[in-house]
Formats: sequence, C-alpha cells, structure tokens
Amino acid sequence: MCVCSSRFRGRVLDRWVLDNVAGAPYEHTVGFELGELDRMATDLKSDMPGGAPFHPLIDRGRHREQAHAYIRDRLGVDWARSACRYCPFALTGNDGRTRTLPRYIAHPDQGMLPLTMEHLAVALNPRKASPAGRGSSTCSPPTPTRAPARCSTGSSIT
Repeated sequence: MCVCSSRFRGRVLDRWVLDNVAGAPYEHTVGFELGELDRMATDLKSDMPGGAPFHPLIDRGRHREQAHAYIRDRLGVDWARSACRYCPFALTGNDGRTRTLPRYIAHPDQGMLPLTMEHLAVALNPRKASPAGRGSSTCSPPTPTRAPARCSTGSSIT
C-alpha cells in the first residue's frame, strides 16, 4: 500500500486545518477523478472535523481527460495535472518528468525552490532522495551546449 500521498499531503493538510481553522466550518474539496475511487474511499474515512469530503469530479462522473477537456473548452487553456510547483512526486516517474522538467526550464524561478530543497535534503541525508530515489538529483538539465536533458531512467526531456 502506498502511503506517500497520505504522509506528504494528507497529514500536512490535516495538521494545517487543525491549527488554523480552529473548529470553524470549512469545506474539504478534493480533485480526485473517477479513476481514483479507491483514494476517495480512503478520504471518506477521514475523521477530520467539518463534515465529509466533497469530490466534485467523481460526483459529476468525470475522468481526468474529461476534466481537462472541460477546462480547455471553458477557459481555453491546457491545465497542468499538478499545480504544485514543488510536489515531491513530480519527478519520480517518466510521465512526471516529461511534465515537470519543461516547466522548470520555461520557468527556472519556479524550479529553483524544489531543486534547492531536494539538494539540501540529499546533502543532509544521501540515502533520502525523493520518493523511490528518483528525484531531481538524478537528472542533468539541458544547457546551451547539452540538450536534451537526460535522467537516470533513460528518459529524455527536450
């Protein structure tokens, strides 16, 4: 069972709610899509104050692709899967690397924080790279003299 999301997202958010909402009513809305019913079931077991979580994409019967199409049709933009600039899971798989590294290249100011955070974390504990040990430290970014970027998995980013 993968508990990464629970440990790095859920617990952090739950702690923030307990520390900052202080019993005031709030709505717990989560963007799980129809292909994530197992995640919704776990989320519904939450014992956080404030009522049951709300899952609008699942309630509307939408898969990720349908949600993206809806946003594109309404707003005229392709919304990135993860809006978080420094998600600890963004570089752990080829899909994530394919999405994330071009963002860092296009917006180096946004990529600097997560890359610095991981560099410091690995410097303090070399055995603790990003989840699955495949974080940014295994990638070499493109430079004017070296492109495309190469990652230890063999994937390339142009």
